[in-house]
Amino acid sequence: MTTLFQFHSTIDRLQDDIYQLATLWRHGDKLLLLGDSIAYIDWIIAYIDEIKINEIDTKESLSNFDIDTTTALYVRVQDVEQLDNNTVSMLELEKKGIHLLDNQDWVELTLQVDKVITLSS
Repeated sequence: MTTLFQFHSTIDRLQDDIYQLATLWRHGDKLLLLGDSIAYIDWIIAYIDEIKINEIDTKESLSNFDIDTTTALYVRVQDVEQLDNNTVSMLELEKKGIHLLDNQDWVELTLQVDKVITLSS
């Protein structure tokens, strides 16, 4: 059973929200960043990597948090268009393997998963 997590967070809640996501994550799940959460992509990837490292160091599993940040992350084109050009170029979304979705792509993605959960703070 796969889940699409639609994720929106503020920078001050981001680390806690990523840890909450880790407790829910299962192999094959997908993560759609919403709104200005896209601007925090480098922080999001860093927190995901931190969880993976801590899990190895402590031998404690938060979950099956095997998220592959180059294949499981998505953003909506409409949300990217809300950011200024300088921010978009600095984020290097394509270089990071982040998938850009238009409305039709988003609908198709929702049809590929068993459920959609929105996490927003």
